[in-house]
Amino acid sequence: MEFSELNTTESIFWASAIIGSTFFVLKFFLNLAGMGDFDSDVEFDGGGEIDGEATESAFKFLSLTSLSAFAGMFGWGGLAAYKEFGWGVASSTLFAAVAGCLMMFVTTWLLKSFKRLESEGATFKKDDLLGQVAKVYQKIPKDSQGKIQITVNGILREIEAISASGKEIESFKNVEIVKWVNSDLVSVKLITGE
Repeated sequence: MEFSELNTTESIFWASAIIGSTFFVLKFFLNLAGMGDFDSDVEFDGGGEIDGEATESAFKFLSLTSLSAFAGMFGWGGLAAYKEFGWGVASSTLFAAVAGCLMMFVTTWLLKSFKRLESEGATFKKDDLLGQVAKVYQKIPKDSQGKIQITVNGILREIEAISASGKEIESFKNVEIVKWVNSDLVSVKLITGE
């Protein structure tokens, strides 16, 4: 059967199934690989948490992953009811909607379960780093960025950094984190006596 031979109902179910399933599979495996939401791998808002694995927003009920799961299951469920069971349009659509909602709940539950498996060191509050001592890992030029290393909850982290004074800071010097410039960049000052 060719797509040109499909009626409107079948076309809607097929489009939903294909588009939803494609996005769901891509998004689900990106989450598992630690790439989080397409919108943001690291989320900051006020005293928010830094989470390199995935952000809390990835596990909200109406996330891109759960909406894709709904669309995919809506399509496949609708096709099964309409084509295989021979149900009418209204019954097939109702069945598809229920199947889609169930898939949303299952997806949200699974992602929250994966989140619980994350180690304590994988997340930390950004404000907890202010005033902490770190070591320059990659030289910080006076007009560009370098990198610092700091241990947080037993895990060594690398963070992009700039010099608060505007002066170059050599590698292996100890610095103090003075502020967050943006979501993945800190400003540091050289600890005197170094």
